[in-house]
Amino acid sequence: MTSLSKRLAALLTGSLVLTLPLASAQANSRFPYGNQLVVHPHNPDVILVRTTFGILLSEDRGKVFHWICEPLIGFTNLLDPGVGIFDDGSYAVAGFYGVAISRDNACSYPFAPGALTNQYAIDIAVDRDAKSAVVVTTSKPLEDGGTTPVQFFTTSDNGVTWTKQGDDLDRGLTTTTLDSAPSDANRVYIGGSVTATDGLHGFVIRSDDRGKTWHPRTLIGGNTNETRVTSAYISGVDPTDPNRVYVRGLTSTQRDVLYVSFDAGDTFQEAKRFNGSMFGFAISPDGSKVAIGGATDGVHVAPRPASGAPHVFEQHSNTPVNCLKWTTETLYGCGDNRQSGVFVVGRSDDEGRTWKPLLNTVDDIAATLTRCPTGSPYNNLCIADWKRQQCLFATPGALEQCASLVDGGADGGGNGAAPADGDACDVHAGPGATLPKAATGIAALAFGLGLIVRRLRRRRA
Repeated sequence: MTSLSKRLAALLTGSLVLTLPLASAQANSRFPYGNQLVVHPHNPDVILVRTTFGILLSEDRGKVFHWICEPLIGFTNLLDPGVGIFDDGSYAVAGFYGVAISRDNACSYPFAPGALTNQYAIDIAVDRDAKSAVVVTTSKPLEDGGTTPVQFFTTSDNGVTWTKQGDDLDRGLTTTTLDSAPSDANRVYIGGSVTATDGLHGFVIRSDDRGKTWHPRTLIGGNTNETRVTSAYISGVDPTDPNRVYVRGLTSTQRDVLYVSFDAGDTFQEAKRFNGSMFGFAISPDGSKVAIGGATDGVHVAPRPASGAPHVFEQHSNTPVNCLKWTTETLYGCGDNRQSGVFVVGRSDDEGRTWKPLLNTVDDIAATLTRCPTGSPYNNLCIADWKRQQCLFATPGALEQCASLVDGGADGGGNGAAPADGDACDVHAGPGATLPKAATGIAALAFGLGLIVRRLRRRRA
C-alpha cells in the first residue's frame, strides 16, 4: 500500500466513514444516471456521457452506447469528474489523481505526466479550437493537514503537455468548476466557495491573461437565508461575448439560482430561480438562446437579452434533466431517470419541447467495447467488471450481493480491478500510470468530508 494511502486510512480511523463497508468506496453505490454530455468538436457521431457509474461512449450519434468503467479512468463513484474531447479525438477526464487521457479509442487512460501528476484535477474545459484546454487543481489531498493550494494549468497540444500558469491561488478557496470564453480563450472564470466570517459564500474569479493573474473574487448572492449562495458553479460563457458569464448558485435552502454577469464577473444579477436543482445548462451555438433544466422544474428556454436586461424564460417541457448540451444539430439531455419512464440520454429537435430517447434505460447499454486488444487495461478492468455492473443496474447499492460477479479471468490478462494478494493497493489506469487502489476509495471518502461533498452537485453543460 502506498504511504499516501496509509496516511489517509489512518486519518479515517475511528470516523463515521468507516461504518461503511469498504466495498462501498470501491464500487458504484449511487443510482445510475448521466450528468454531463460532450460531443466531439469535429465529429458529431461521437458522444461522451459522464454518469454515476463511469462514462458512456457512442460513435453513431447515440444509436449505441458502450460502457467505460471507473477504475480504468481512475476515479470513484463519489466524484463527478469533468470530461472533454480534444481536436485529435483524445478523451480527457479530470479526476482525483490527475487528468486521464485516452489516445487509443478508450482502451487505456494513462494520466497526463509532468506537473499534473497526482494533482486532484477539479475540472477541465476544452477551448473552442479543441486543441487547447484549461484545468484547475488542488495538490495532493490532505497532504498538508487539509488545506491545499489551488493551481491552474493550460495545454495547447491536445493535452500532451501541461503548463502551470501564475502563482497558486488562495488556499482557502474550494473550487468547483471553470470555463474559458469561446470568443477569447485568455478569459477564464473559476467558481467555488469560500469561508467568510459569517459562513460559506459562493464566489467567481476571473483571469484576462489565461491564468497568469487573477482579479479579486466576487461573492454571489446575499446574506439572508433565501439569498445566501454557499457555492458557485460556472455554467457557461456566452459564445460571442466574453463578458457575459452564467453561474449556478447553490443556496442554503437547496434551491438553485441562475445568475448572469454582463461585466465579466464584477457584478451578478439573478436570471432564474428554481424550486430544486438546476443541473442542466446550455447556450445555443450562435448565442441567441439559453436553456436550463432540472429534476423538479423541467426545461426552460430564454432568448438572449440585451446587456443588462432580464432573461425571460419559458417552460418548454416538464421533462426532468441532469444535463443539457446544445449543438448546431440538436439539444441533447441527460434525463433524470431516477424518475420512472425518463430516458438516460435523449435529444430534442424543438428546443426541449419534446424528447426522443437515445438510451432509454441502462439495460439498453450495448455492454463493453470489443475492439481493445487482449491484455489491455480496458479488457482487464471493464470487461471483468461488466456483470457486476449489470447487477448494480438492477439493484443499485447492492454492493456485497453483486461483488461476486466480477470475472477474474475475463481476458486472460488478469483482473487489475481486484488483485487477490493481501496488500491489494494497485489498480492500473493505463500503461505507465498506477492508481493507488486504497486511495480511490478511502481517500475520496476522507476528502469528501471537507470538499467533495460540496462538489457532488456540480454540473457542466
